[in-house]
Amino acid sequence: MLNAIEIDGYASYNLETAIMNPDWGYMISFQNHREHHDYCNIDLLSNYAKRKAHFLYKPDYFLQVFKDQDGYHFDLVQWITDENTGRFYAGVRSTRIWDNAKNDYI
Repeated sequence: MLNAIEIDGYASYNLETAIMNPDWGYMISFQNHREHHDYCNIDLLSNYAKRKAHFLYKPDYFLQVFKDQDGYHFDLVQWITDENTGRFYAGVRSTRIWDNAKNDYI
């Protein structure tokens, strides 16, 4: 996961299924789970995962990290396969929705 973050600028990983960066579906980002860090290492990832374990050990929840000019953004995201459901969740309880196939926000 650390290599993917550095190379691609992001990574999404499911702790239960070991799926990383699904190439289809949508990732729903939730407001109350985002954390900003100046760096990313295994200790930070592990600590975040431990604090969010009750969410992350589900087949449709992923630990996601984005890297940008401001640093690293740790997030809890839900993988949704249907665009309409994704748009509904995005409007109700999330900050944004990521289209995995297009590698962009919708």
